[in-house]
Amino acid sequence: MYQGIIGTFFFTVTDVEVATFRELRRQREIQFSEYKCLSGLPKLHHTGRNLDGLSLTVQIFPLTPLALTVDKRLDSLLELAELGDEMPLVLGLTYYGLYVLRSIDVQHRIFHNGVTMSAEVSLNLTEYN
Repeated sequence: MYQGIIGTFFFTVTDVEVATFRELRRQREIQFSEYKCLSGLPKLHHTGRNLDGLSLTVQIFPLTPLALTVDKRLDSLLELAELGDEMPLVLGLTYYGLYVLRSIDVQHRIFHNGVTMSAEVSLNLTEYN
């Protein structure tokens, strides 16, 4: 079952592997300019918003030995980041818009003979406008 997509990376839960997000955080920051007054308190003026930030924690682990290796899934995320292109983000039935992948933090969870068997990946995205 597909749970979403960022660029060419699919979030999936299947009989073969789990590569899905555990946490989703969205940040929106509003901008204001402050003007000093000769008497009294400064005045604020709304000037718009900054680009939204979004972070996901992704869990990747195969359920059978025949599944794609975790390293291949990690490599595909690293390739997306290095391209620097804007990518559509869809989670469930919600289209979030275009985002760029700003940073990736990989925590290798389980090793067996030098091969990563499970990983947790933090993705930091910024809205593309």
